[in-house]
Amino acid sequence: MLLYQAICDEENLTCRGCDGGSECTSRLCNSGICGDTRDIVYVDKATGADGVNCGTVADPCASIGSGIEKVEGTRE
Repeated sequence: MLLYQAICDEENLTCRGCDGGSECTSRLCNSGICGDTRDIVYVDKATGADGVNCGTVADPCASIGSGIEKVEGTRE
């Protein structure tokens, strides 16, 4: 699921879709729409740790193998 997360400029009174992952809580921007963190399995070799609860943005898995084990339903 993708979520529309408007990026607004209060000075110019304009809003737009995301322009890059750094503007999204999920770190994923697809065609101006932020990805939903509930649909993404996060893997980060440098800071992650494989375990039962890994795969969130706050607690990424360390290996692709552990990340793949977490994929179910709509999670990509």
